[in-house]
Amino acid sequence: MSDKVLKIRSLKVIFPTERGIIKAVEGIDFEVSKGECVALVGESGCGKSVSSLAFMKLLTTPPAIIDTRVHEFDGKDISNYTDKQMKEIVGTEMTMIFQDALSALNPVIKVGRQIDEIYIKKLGYSKADAKAASIEILRLVGVPSPAKRYHDYPHQLSGGMRQRALIGMSFASNPKMMIADEPTTALDVTIESQILKLLKDLQRKNGMALVLITHDLSVVKRTADRVYVMYSGKIVEEGPTDQVFNNPRHPYTKGLINSMPKIGKTKEEFTQIPDNVPHPLNKPEGCYFKPRCSNHDPEICKLHMPAFENLSEYRSVRCWNPIEDAGGE
Repeated sequence: MSDKVLKIRSLKVIFPTERGIIKAVEGIDFEVSKGECVALVGESGCGKSVSSLAFMKLLTTPPAIIDTRVHEFDGKDISNYTDKQMKEIVGTEMTMIFQDALSALNPVIKVGRQIDEIYIKKLGYSKADAKAASIEILRLVGVPSPAKRYHDYPHQLSGGMRQRALIGMSFASNPKMMIADEPTTALDVTIESQILKLLKDLQRKNGMALVLITHDLSVVKRTADRVYVMYSGKIVEEGPTDQVFNNPRHPYTKGLINSMPKIGKTKEEFTQIPDNVPHPLNKPEGCYFKPRCSNHDPEICKLHMPAFENLSEYRSVRCWNPIEDAGGE
């Protein structure tokens, strides 16, 4: 059996609106293996979160219209799974940590009771066994005084503890794949580091596949084994994290890396990508990145979308004029 936990080919997600068709995701390929951490990165509005929801078939259809050529989870074709079939694996075999822990947790139900539901409804535990397991999972993810915190409401926990509780809920069923959508949003750098270490420790201990959705490249550099760079609904670069950071081949990837603040970097040296991600209803002709790209060919880039081509066994890029190989591969 393949070690691929998730395998997606030609994923498309569109939203028909009164103003036109929003092409949120345009034919992306994505995969993650057992024990691997893969990051999906890009600016806000590039389609990262929509893609992750489509991976788990959590988008409501309609309004979303979703199409894939291949949609496999743990070696099984789930492309035509019904809502009932998906409920059997979502929350147990595949789980998700959402961006805002305070919004993701029910404010009027105690944290421990919310974790209990995973054990009772998904795993068939008794109430007593579920309580014991919930306290243990809170201890495992580093929540202090877990027996006391079990009885707290979400607003009584700090941001870091709420995030740990969410990770505990997602990890309770020992899933084969966990998707973490901006898991360190609104956390200070110390707590962020602790949360990332916790995720990596849990992943390594259980051989879990981890999909990290983020715009923070410093998080990616510290955490991911492999990275997909997404722009305006398309994957524009893919490869091992160290190779992508040391030798970016797409101008967008290089722009993201150069815009990362660095210790000792003066204000005059700080760079940023001009303008913004195009509105999904008003994408430019040809290469979507062309209006922001300093490396474009004024003719071909304006007229045609480049294909996603292999540069080597492990590297792929979507660009008519990729950045010269710096020898980092």
